[in-house]
Amino acid sequence: MEATKTLIFMDLESTGLFDDSYSDPLINPGPPKDLTRRLENIIRSDGRQKPHITEISLISIPSKLFKEASKQLNKELNIRNNQLVDFFIPVITNIQTRQINPKLNSTEWAKYELLRMNKPNVIQLRREDLELKNTFAEEWPGFHQMLSIAPKPACLIAHNGICFDFRLLMHELIQSNLLEKWPIPEGVYFLDTLSSLPDIENSFDNEVEITTRNVNWKYIISQNEEEEEENEEEEIDNNEGTTNNLENLIRAPPTEEQLQKTPDFNKKQNEKKEMGRKGAKRCLFGSSTSTSPPTPVTFMRTESWSPAKRRRINSQYFGRNREGNWDFNSHQAKRETVGRGKRTLLALQERFFITGLFSSHRAQGDAEALLQCCLAYGDDFLSYMDKHRAAFPIESFRENVNYF
Repeated sequence: MEATKTLIFMDLESTGLFDDSYSDPLINPGPPKDLTRRLENIIRSDGRQKPHITEISLISIPSKLFKEASKQLNKELNIRNNQLVDFFIPVITNIQTRQINPKLNSTEWAKYELLRMNKPNVIQLRREDLELKNTFAEEWPGFHQMLSIAPKPACLIAHNGICFDFRLLMHELIQSNLLEKWPIPEGVYFLDTLSSLPDIENSFDNEVEITTRNVNWKYIISQNEEEEEENEEEEIDNNEGTTNNLENLIRAPPTEEQLQKTPDFNKKQNEKKEMGRKGAKRCLFGSSTSTSPPTPVTFMRTESWSPAKRRRINSQYFGRNREGNWDFNSHQAKRETVGRGKRTLLALQERFFITGLFSSHRAQGDAEALLQCCLAYGDDFLSYMDKHRAAFPIESFRENVNYF
């Protein structure tokens, strides 16, 4: 596929959730290869009772600027020794955010307000905030214009997008009869980070697992032991030389001229000792006195890795097997992202950023948070997007608008 030119991060706020199991990533852990067909099937399976959009935000960034910002994040993490980030990476973007009047009746508004009071941190927009705003049909042409002028190919990116954001957006377009005049423009694709980011991390695991398995660690360890022995002999020779010098000084005390040169002599001796120490440290698995013994990842070229890859390939996942070789435990690594609550946008943020840095629960804030998280995957994210982005099933619903 042609490289994506524009990334558009998207988030929606709504009157509620879909009343089904599709939104649960544990029940539906990942989509099949045909993402377009999956999205279409989910939409067609929905009944008449669906939530409505109350806020929509699109954040657009050229892929070139995304790549530059990702490199800046990598640089900052190197300076901070890969600690959790407590700052935003400044990114120049185009942003369009609108609150939407869902046009509810009095009973529906009462249910909405009850839900908002029960979950005030999740649903923040009041009835009073929304009733005076425009409807989706009135606001969508502005978003359509933004998508139309974006350099193509462009990709809409959302977390759990297939089961929520893209699904709800398509429902609103269909119900408002906008597919003919204002459809999602040609050349605009979609990508769901709920499934794509774990796929990227699985590729990290597979790459390191295969690399670690195919290295002859026994041979490398034996070479390392020989180098350590040579370094030890070098230190012994240095010590013997120092002893002989002391014996010579005792037999023949230095003259005044020799005393003046003593600092240079001591400096040379210290340099030799230091070289010996450095030589001893150039062993593959470090000295036995090391407080944190190195593992194979210590000697990989991690400086070119994305922050997400360095975070994923943790030294604690390496272990020695019975043959004395190293293995990478990919199953243990996967536990970090598998299980209830571990694949939410909040959990994704907490893997890279200080807790609370992103806590808006509003469309624009969550879209910005997703952008910052995806920066941590850098070129790996861009490559994956170019291969796996999918087209919206626009034509399928144009042919049969009475799908429900």
